[in-house]
Amino acid sequence: MASTKSIILLADTSRGYDRGIVTGISNAVRTGLKWCIRLVSVDLDDPPPEWLFTDASDGIISRISNRELVDRFAKDQRPFIDLNDRVIHSNCHALTSDDHAIGSMAAEYFIERGQKNFGFCGFENSHWSDARRVGFAEKLQQRGYAVSTIETPDWEGSSQIENETLEQLRIWIRALDRPIGILASNDRQAKQLLHACLQEDINVPDEISVLGVDDDEVQCQLSPWPLSSIVPGAEMVGYKSALWMEDLIAGTGGPPTTHRVQPICVETRKSTDAHSTDDLELAEALSYMRENACKGISVKDVLRQIPISRTSLEKGVKRLLGRTPKAELRYLQVLEVIRLLRDTSLPITEIASQCGFKHPEYLSVVVKRETGKTPGMIRNEVD
Repeated sequence: MASTKSIILLADTSRGYDRGIVTGISNAVRTGLKWCIRLVSVDLDDPPPEWLFTDASDGIISRISNRELVDRFAKDQRPFIDLNDRVIHSNCHALTSDDHAIGSMAAEYFIERGQKNFGFCGFENSHWSDARRVGFAEKLQQRGYAVSTIETPDWEGSSQIENETLEQLRIWIRALDRPIGILASNDRQAKQLLHACLQEDINVPDEISVLGVDDDEVQCQLSPWPLSSIVPGAEMVGYKSALWMEDLIAGTGGPPTTHRVQPICVETRKSTDAHSTDDLELAEALSYMRENACKGISVKDVLRQIPISRTSLEKGVKRLLGRTPKAELRYLQVLEVIRLLRDTSLPITEIASQCGFKHPEYLSVVVKRETGKTPGMIRNEVD
């Protein structure tokens, strides 16, 4: 019988991203890992506790990281996995979200919603913020768009810098061409940007749409408008780190390397819940389609609910999204199917029911047609 492993987890549980990691690790443990986990709540800027280096644990998974921590564990060969997103060390096993892919996902999201103007609001001297900016700008450049960028000091822990940053953002957004879609480097920065919009009496999301990253429930709900946010895959980071740790303890984890986890989806809330159009009936129709696509509605259902002609709906949706209304409804269904396949362990029958498909067999046919992959292939991508 396998012995129980003692694992130390260092995480800042005040952050939504870290809580997602904890959830992912707990999900992995429930698959049969015999672990006794000691969760130590830390500030990400704290030095590692000194007792860590003499503790007799079997392995350490850490969200805090510095050169001393990495070098000392590399020297004594105790299994150590670095989950920090601030500094990448080449001589340790590391797992993090793919920040470049996060930026790219944000660009696709805004383009699909008809935006023509784009902005990025990030932090100075932050490699993860830089990677999100680059991913965002590169994807937009491929489509022929430019990006207006502002980078501010990270004010966390300083009310004076926070107030100065708010004033910087107010000045910046006054000069932007509107309507515009803005990616903020994380939810905390996005919430600050929405406070600037509130003080400038700017209509959100019709004039400025704001998208954050992390899907931190506290930040998203405390924003002046409920904040749309990219789900970066923190649970998957936690889940994969646990399985990797088990391999490292067994001596089969491989050499030091960095693995990056793809973002899951965008959770749309009020801060982006509008397409860039002056046609109020079309905007209402698009909103109705997003909210009800997974109920299995048809184009006829949309026309019954919204005072818009079929011709106007067809032309408007095609102009904004490059798809017919029927194709958009199917696209929204498939997006939700993919999210549930990647983010849950629900059986296909339940996913079909939640996404408006009467038969799971038809769901499989549609997903394969639209993505080139079977539901099983999509689910296995997260393993």
